[in-house]
Amino acid sequence: MWPEYKGRDGELFPGEIGVLDSLNSLGDMVRLKGGKWLIAPPKLILVENGVAVLIGGGPLECLPPALSVSAKVVGKVRVVDPALCGLWGSRWGLEDWLGAPYQGLEEWGRSLLSEALLNLTDAPHLCEGVSIYKPRQWVSVTELSEDTKDLVLGRSLVHKFFSYFLCKLNKGRVSKLRSITSDEARRFQYYLDLISDRSIVVSVKNVNNLVRFKLNRRLPRREAKLLNLGWQEPTTEKAHPGVIQYVYPEELFPLLVNAFGLLGIKVKQIL
Repeated sequence: MWPEYKGRDGELFPGEIGVLDSLNSLGDMVRLKGGKWLIAPPKLILVENGVAVLIGGGPLECLPPALSVSAKVVGKVRVVDPALCGLWGSRWGLEDWLGAPYQGLEEWGRSLLSEALLNLTDAPHLCEGVSIYKPRQWVSVTELSEDTKDLVLGRSLVHKFFSYFLCKLNKGRVSKLRSITSDEARRFQYYLDLISDRSIVVSVKNVNNLVRFKLNRRLPRREAKLLNLGWQEPTTEKAHPGVIQYVYPEELFPLLVNAFGLLGIKVKQIL
């Protein structure tokens, strides 16, 4: 089992769960009642470098002969040559497999704002101590002097967990709001970074065919499942609790780079 780490809103980071749970997240295994597991039907997730990640399909003995002798284990999954698969297995693009918003981040963000504007309610007085998200940081609402005609992203600590909402400000407090989920809030932060031209930059270093990088913010749930293709490195006592370091197979990293791109995250190679 991975060591448990809970973020500030109480959720586990991807990559800190057991191997079977990790494979379940990827779609390689299916959890059944009574603690039993079932092998998932085969899916081929195409990678830019001419290979495909094989999800499901069972042990080598269950694969077509050409694949059973050529499939290569990379991390927690296998990669295959899609040209050898014929009609076996279903082909999936990255976005379809992840189930990420089909319209892209910018249009998704605008749609969320439009929907929220139609469903605003008066804010309770309990929202006096909220924080407001400015690109790359959270600031106390008391630090903001201007009122807002546009909706902003806010959060409030309730029973050790954060509650998130889109809101309008009036005289230093939240006047109107629309609640959203923590996952929507997470994705919306990337949207605000993108439209402000302040997207996160992830520095990566390739050592012995393994890519190492750090994340100081969680990905939305759908993109985050790709982190389970790699491993989380143990953190030191001095490390910031919100910064997680990952090791990722070089051959699969193009998939993660593409997922980063869906969120506006930029990748910088360190020599």
